[in-house]
Amino acid sequence: MSLEDLRKIGSSETTSSNAIKKLKGTKEEALKFFESRVVGEIETKVNPAGKPEAQEFQWGTAGSMMQQTPDGPKNIIPALRYDNPNSRGMNFIKFDGIEVRDGTTYLIDAKRNVPHWNKSAMKNLIKTFDRINEAKNQNPEIKVIYEFPNEKAKTKFTDWLDRNPGYQNIIDEIRVRPEK
Repeated sequence: MSLEDLRKIGSSETTSSNAIKKLKGTKEEALKFFESRVVGEIETKVNPAGKPEAQEFQWGTAGSMMQQTPDGPKNIIPALRYDNPNSRGMNFIKFDGIEVRDGTTYLIDAKRNVPHWNKSAMKNLIKTFDRINEAKNQNPEIKVIYEFPNEKAKTKFTDWLDRNPGYQNIIDEIRVRPEK
């Protein structure tokens, strides 16, 4: 299956389970589809991470998917490939979900909050922004969404961006998760 096939399936409201139903395939076929659906992306199977509240929020992200494995549940997440200038670094960036709107692919990073009070954590976030920026320069057709559970968390992030304008154009959309 190609990106064009995904576009035919539906809009931003298309979730992995809906895609599986509409593809009329098995779970294995759907996983194969998600593994190859967009040039420049890979699917990564990872253990759920973070506090239970954070895991639950990530699982609600559009296009997120979970698979039961012998080692327990694994998140199947989109990851954007790029040529990392750091030869010892990873050549992809993991995201929590994906949606396609009007022919454009948006990778979604679900954040319950941004640790603006913690300088060390924010340095790590800045490194992530630098990596996202490099990956987007190499994959200009891909857009990135930061998604928050509420307006308060979103505002904390946009306030931080206002104080750090060099990072304002890296994230294409900042939003509160839409009601389902």
